[in-house]
Amino acid sequence: MVKHQTLCFSATFSDEVKKLGRSLLNDPVEVTVESQHSSEIIIQHFYKINAQMKNKAVLIFCNTKDACRRVSSDLKNSGIHCLELHGDLEQRERTEVLVRFSNGSTRILVATDVAARGLDIENLEMIINYDLPFETETYIHRIGRTGRAGKEGLAFSFVKANEDFRLNEINEFTNNSFNSKDLNLDKKIEISNLEPSFITLSINGGRKNKISPGDVLGALTIQDGISGKDVGRIDRQDNLTFVAVKRNVSERAFSLLENGKIKGRKFKAMINDL
Repeated sequence: MVKHQTLCFSATFSDEVKKLGRSLLNDPVEVTVESQHSSEIIIQHFYKINAQMKNKAVLIFCNTKDACRRVSSDLKNSGIHCLELHGDLEQRERTEVLVRFSNGSTRILVATDVAARGLDIENLEMIINYDLPFETETYIHRIGRTGRAGKEGLAFSFVKANEDFRLNEINEFTNNSFNSKDLNLDKKIEISNLEPSFITLSINGGRKNKISPGDVLGALTIQDGISGKDVGRIDRQDNLTFVAVKRNVSERAFSLLENGKIKGRKFKAMINDL
């Protein structure tokens, strides 16, 4: 008889989830840590705003897909490079967005709570709540995307006039006493250096084609190729490989992948920058 052990991990467990777990698991044991993220790890700020003011700010987490699309469109129209992540994207598209965000090919990800749970992005410095979430536990999951592994992080949240009760619920749940501050967005803010330094290229081959990160790096840094210092993170899927390269050498890198060979075979290459 094959024995197995089932483990469930989460920053929070609702009573409903605990009840479901007890009904499905055999004699489960619950293990919890004493402390959550402290204010020393994640610095949290709450700002009073009205609905019209929101469209002037750089944002990340939204409660709905429509808000996500609208914010993403506003940012792009302002010349700010960003990607969006929500439930209408196919799994293949979600994977590509997360790869590009993780490897530095975009600085801003506008997302619904599809991205809030289980998302682990290294060195994510700040999250912004465009909307306060409907559930207090979701707030914990959102801000937990920053301040990872003991590093400091920032969490900004916008509070509408009729949402003070949500802030009160967050304070009660986290045993804090945050107050919302007035935010003056009438002053013009100069935004610069937001263009990502990397761009993502992809080839239609991956693990199933026995392609390794070293194979891709070798194809890019062959004689008359680009420098290894210009190559960033390489992510392999079963049938697809993503590689981040410095933006100023992206055309040369694309040509090397498109016209060269990897493991003696030619693969189709693509620039992912929309």
